[in-house]
Amino acid sequence: PPRSTLFPYTTLFRSGLYVVPDKQNLLDQSDRQPSRTVRKFKSLYEAKRQLYEQTENMNTYELLAGAKQNLAARTNLESTLTLLKLIEQATTARCLAGRQARELAHALAAEIARQKKLTEAAQQMREEIKQAMAERNWLAAHLAADKLLHTCLGNEVDKEDALYKEALKARDTSRRRLAAQGSLVIFNEQLAPAEENDIAVGFSILNVGRGAVSSFKVIVTTTDDVGQPTAGRIGRTHAYTVELSPPLKSNEYATATVRLRFEHPAAPVHAKARVVGIKR
Repeated sequence: PPRSTLFPYTTLFRSGLYVVPDKQNLLDQSDRQPSRTVRKFKSLYEAKRQLYEQTENMNTYELLAGAKQNLAARTNLESTLTLLKLIEQATTARCLAGRQARELAHALAAEIARQKKLTEAAQQMREEIKQAMAERNWLAAHLAADKLLHTCLGNEVDKEDALYKEALKARDTSRRRLAAQGSLVIFNEQLAPAEENDIAVGFSILNVGRGAVSSFKVIVTTTDDVGQPTAGRIGRTHAYTVELSPPLKSNEYATATVRLRFEHPAAPVHAKARVVGIKR
């Protein structure tokens, strides 16, 4: 008789026929070596029974479709992974449903691991933001909030998600605090030797104003390890023009380098850049 009229009480396999009256497994088998499916029928049947009891659905492909939807929506991942493992147990390795279950299980496991890593990283950055704000270090708070935002974007976190909104709020609070001292924030000045006696000074720039900045003028001072101006400096009060292409927008970062001239070899220890003019 056709399998559809008998399942789940009678199931046909190569080299054997299983009959399950009153949930008792019986095998009417020929003298040939039974296939792997026949040998594993008892465990397959038990897994299928558990699957039906949990879902009340005999259609494995419908369950797989639901698992795909959960993966796409990134919801109920743990319970979906448990369900997929049960589908794996209830299907043979070579069948399409079994292959799809394994592929989805791997994808779900990777997504769960990614979300766990994101949660741990977000918690660390939250602590950094909280500590920086408590110390009123608004630049550090802005850097941490911006890092958290980029982490959210890199992990495709929805912009309506609470984590994304939290990071956005922290960055905006830090930006407004910094803007009270000027539209541009210069930090992380670094010294390096250049040609002849010259010294290159590189630094980072953050626009905390409302509008974009196309260029600005900066004066750079250099001092020794006790805070005295470096001897032999040429053009100590010269204002360097830094062009920004494309213009630097609000909350954006950039880097720049200026070259200082000296009459003779010098080894300044500290450098400080100060903005003296902005062009929008």
